[in-house]
Amino acid sequence: MARTTATAAVRQRRRRPVAVTPDRKVAKAARTASKTRPPKDKYELSPNNLAKCRRCKKKIAKGDRRVGKTVYADRYGYYHQYYHDTCFPAGEKVKLNLSGGATAEDEIARQNKEQLKKSKLIRQRSALRERLRKLRMHFATRLHVQAYRIFPNTTLDDIVARLPTSKSDLLQVNGFAEKRYTNFGRPVLQVVRAYVDSTRKVNRSAGRRVTATATSSAAAAAAASLQGEDEAVEVVASMSIEDIVARRFEEAAKTGCMISIDQDGEEQSAFI
Repeated sequence: MARTTATAAVRQRRRRPVAVTPDRKVAKAARTASKTRPPKDKYELSPNNLAKCRRCKKKIAKGDRRVGKTVYADRYGYYHQYYHDTCFPAGEKVKLNLSGGATAEDEIARQNKEQLKKSKLIRQRSALRERLRKLRMHFATRLHVQAYRIFPNTTLDDIVARLPTSKSDLLQVNGFAEKRYTNFGRPVLQVVRAYVDSTRKVNRSAGRRVTATATSSAAAAAAASLQGEDEAVEVVASMSIEDIVARRFEEAAKTGCMISIDQDGEEQSAFI
């Protein structure tokens, strides 16, 4: 009799409804919506290197152009299957359902326009690009690594185009994460801010109105004193690249924070 009563109690507990919290309601609504409302297709530059092409089975590198085709599965609902731009059939691109009703040709034209604008800015700021390239080369020489281990050319060009003047701006640059900022962020900001200040002085002396391509917040950050960690970044226009690199290694030696680089899968550190 006792065993029968215990079994009945277990069954009763199993039948007891589970309390539905607001978070569970939101999650359930999201799952339902993902199965009933298809998302738009994607035609973009890959933000990471996690997706794998459905055709060639190779990973899509970060920065490469990819196509995200919306498909449906009973178990998952709607999701995207990714392809390399060259692997996706050209005849199917015109059928993509992109956001805003744009076609693949419109999206390509928009991206090409942005790329041309970025290339023009890089050409106009060739002096800044050369100083950043020298900065990268000196760091690579001191750390005995290849230059792209400091930051690749795509990151270098993105810095020149964006003109980041604060930590938050620099972390938005393609390929510049927290670790890279810890190692090389302050010298990069020092070079960029010196360039921005020198450009403003030239424009003022010529009597022209300054047309800053950076955001207003970035321009204000370059002119005013910044709060927190950015406040300690000293802007000295006459300081050479060698002095900037040497000072960075001196700071690392004083604080005990090593400059570390991943070299062939092994982390390499140095104070030199």
